[in-house]
Amino acid sequence: MKVVDGNRDELIYYYENNWKVLRDMALEREYIISYELLETEADSTGDFDILLITRYKNQEAYEKAEERFQGLIRQIQTDGGPKLMNELTPPQFRDWKFSRTTKTVFSGS
Repeated sequence: MKVVDGNRDELIYYYENNWKVLRDMALEREYIISYELLETEADSTGDFDILLITRYKNQEAYEKAEERFQGLIRQIQTDGGPKLMNELTPPQFRDWKFSRTTKTVFSGS
C-alpha cells in the first residue's frame, strides 16, 4: 500500500477502524491465526509504505477467507459503510500496489 498525498493518518485510521476490527473478529472465531500492519519506507525495491499481513492456519482456512470476511463485514456494516477520517475515501489516501499469497515452508515461535 502506498500513502497518497501525505494522507498517512487517514490511511492508518481507516485500517485501524475497519481492517483491524475485522481481523480481531476473525481471530476470536479462529478464522485466522494473526495479522499485522507494518509501516516501511519506499525504496528502490518497492514503492510502498504499508504492508498488510493476514496469516491463516492452513490452506482450507485461506480458501474460506473471502466468504468468512464477507459475513463479518455484513455484521458490522450497520452504519452504512467503513469508518473514514476527514471524509476522505480510500482512493484519496491509498494506492494498492500489489498483493501476494505465500505458503509457509517452516517457521518458529
